Amino acid sequence: VTVSLNAGAGNLLVGTYSAILVFTNLSSPDAQELEFDLLVGNGGFETGDFTGWDFSGTTDNNFVDSIDTSQYQGGSTIPGVDDSRFVHSGIYGAFLGQSGSLAYLSQTLPTLAGDRYLLSFWLVNPAPGTPNEFQATWDGNPLLDLVDADPFGWTNCQYVVTASGTSTVLQFGFQNDQNAFGLDEVSVQAIPAPVIQAVSQTNGIIR
Repeated sequence: VTVSLNAGAGNLLVGTYSAILVFTNLSSPDAQELEFDLLVGNGGFETGDFTGWDFSGTTDNNFVDSIDTSQYQGGSTIPGVDDSRFVHSGIYGAFLGQSGSLAYLSQTLPTLAGDRYLLSFWLVNPAPGTPNEFQATWDGNPLLDLVDADPFGWTNCQYVVTASGTSTVLQFGFQNDQNAFGLDEVSVQAIPAPVIQAVSQTNGIIR
């Protein structure tokens, strides 16, 4: 059995896409379900590193964290904060604790000028401490700029954005001198254009 992607997969940007295939034994009623996951752009950091992203910063306090790190190391990266708190789903999430200045994660995405997209990501600031700052920009336009934020739990940030050209830069900037932000489940999906259909009236009924 050969499983392959269709041409539509080339239009996917950043995200995790899942499908379940059912295999049936033609000689009996037995069937088996297999789940296939397609990871595009490493938005969930499930490679265990920053593969797919352009990273600018220091690697000692910016890295991909694991739900098992505290267990294996016998201690937490931030005292009193379990490393699993930097993972929203899956096994990995980004630990962003740049000190002294902003560090950056970015991707250049293939887009269509004038098309709209839904940008979504999950963000957490699990411990108190300043200074800190978190930025999100699309094509150089600021979407979010948190400065000296208080601790907050996992929050889903969503933005409808428009592309101005055939490529668009998605960038996150971050600094957290005392602690770290957690970033996970970054996705960018095209928003289909509305379809306008003609209506007609027959016997007083609009169809």
